[in-house]
Amino acid sequence: MILYTTCNDIALLNLLKILKSILDILHIIGPIILIIAIAINLFKIVTIDDMSKEKKIQKNIINSIIATIILFLLPSIVNLTLSIINSASKDTFDVYSCWEYANKNTIKSKGNYINKNSNTDNKNKPTTVYTKPSDYKGKVTNNGSGGASTTLPTTKAARRIFVGDSRTVQMSGYITGKWNASALQSGTTDSKGDIWAAKSGEGLNWMKSTGIPNIEGSISNGTALIILMGVNDTYNDSNYVSYINSKVNEWKSKGANVYFVSVLPCNGSYSNHNNKINTFNNTIKSNLSSQVIYLDVSSYLYQVGFTSGDGLHYNKDTYEKIYNKIMSLV
Repeated sequence: MILYTTCNDIALLNLLKILKSILDILHIIGPIILIIAIAINLFKIVTIDDMSKEKKIQKNIINSIIATIILFLLPSIVNLTLSIINSASKDTFDVYSCWEYANKNTIKSKGNYINKNSNTDNKNKPTTVYTKPSDYKGKVTNNGSGGASTTLPTTKAARRIFVGDSRTVQMSGYITGKWNASALQSGTTDSKGDIWAAKSGEGLNWMKSTGIPNIEGSISNGTALIILMGVNDTYNDSNYVSYINSKVNEWKSKGANVYFVSVLPCNGSYSNHNNKINTFNNTIKSNLSSQVIYLDVSSYLYQVGFTSGDGLHYNKDTYEKIYNKIMSLV
C-alpha cells in the first residue's frame, strides 16, 4: 500500500510553510542588508589609500552584488528546481503542488484524531441534507443564474467511471480488494466493469493532464462519469468550474451522465480545512453547468457520521458508506 497522505501530511505542510516563510524573509531582507553592505564598502574605497585593502573591498562588493541577485531571484530558482524534481517524480507525488498547497493554507497540527459520528464541525454543516435517492429527484439548485443540477436520471448507469484523489484510491482499494494504486492512473476496471482513475495528492492539474484523458476513450452510452476531486486544491474552485463546463458537452455527446460529488468533510487536525471545503462546494454547486449533477454526499456523511484516522482519510466502514451512497444515486 502506498503512502496516501504524502502531500496532505500535517508535519510536511508545516515544514514547507516554515521553509517558505524563511525564503520570503531572505528574499526581502537579504538584498536590503547586502545593498547596505555594498554602500559601506563603496564609502571605504573612497576613504582608503591602501591598494591591497581596496582590492579586497572590491572583491567583497562583487560577491555582495552576486549574492543580492541570487537572493532576489531565490523564489524563481526554488520554483524552477521544484519543477525539475516534479518532472522526475511522476510516479510518486506532485512536489510543486505540495509546495503551492502549503502556501495557500493555514496549517494547524493537533496530532492524530479518531472520531465516529463527530459533531465537531456542525457549525460548518451544509444546510441541505439529502439522505436517500428520492430526496434528490425533482430538486434543482436555485442559484438565480443557474448552477449544477440535483435532478437524478430516471435510469441506472450501465457503468461508472470514478476520477479522484487519494480518497478515491483508498475507496477503490477497500471496495475492490485491490491496492495497486499506481495502476489507477491509467484506469483500472473492477469486477463490475466500473473504472477507477485516481492518484494520491493530486488535484485539477492531474485531472486535466492524466485522469480525464486516460478514461475519456471508455465513455459510452449509459456511462456515469463521477468526479471526486478538490480536497487537495480547494483554492482551484473556479478553475474546476471552467474546465468541467468546457468538457461536459463533449462527455454528454458520448452518452455520459456527469456527476460531481461534493468534497467530503474532515475532522481532527484537518477541521480547519472545512471552511475552505464548504466555500469550494458552494462555488461548484452554484456555477457548474446544469448538465452536471451535483451529489451532496457531504451532508449525508454529517448525518450518518464518519470515522477518520488522520482527519482527512476514512476507514473501511466510511468508504463503504460513501460508495454505497453514490451507487444508489447513479
